[in-house]
Amino acid sequence: MPTTDTAPSTASATSISLGQIEVRRSSALFMCPGLGSCLGIVALDRAASVSGAAIIMLPQSAGSSDHPGRYANLAVKDLVEQMVAEGAQIERIQLAIAGGARVFRGTGQAGEALDIGGRNTLAVLSAIGSLELNCVAQDTGGELARTLAMDSSTGRVTVKSTCGGEKLLCNLGE
Repeated sequence: MPTTDTAPSTASATSISLGQIEVRRSSALFMCPGLGSCLGIVALDRAASVSGAAIIMLPQSAGSSDHPGRYANLAVKDLVEQMVAEGAQIERIQLAIAGGARVFRGTGQAGEALDIGGRNTLAVLSAIGSLELNCVAQDTGGELARTLAMDSSTGRVTVKSTCGGEKLLCNLGE
């Protein structure tokens, strides 16, 4: 059931680009638009008023750390490090993720290799687990593109899909 009254205002939202990591030490409205196989991550330490967002594109870097926001194995750690540098405490950081759709089709091993969205989801969840962080909610997989949004002043996280309308995913920091 779509719920439009829970969505963060988009009037002054910070739109996150592919491979970008953004951290704020004050109230922020983050939008991670157009998430197909890419995965959007939003994070909040409500007590410290520190929040962040990222859009990762691929599960693993090929040894390069030039653009950590592009890769799940680097982006989660970098996002958390930036938040801690702004005053967040790692044990209070809560996250939500969305995206990771299966955009490309194939069968057998080729199909598995083409499921970049599924691999992105597994890599992000693995990175979150290795840092012992709390992923409160996720809306991943399937075949629909999504937009992930978070209002850090309320902790509200919403997901809007191309066919499913908009819904409240969770409230971070509660």
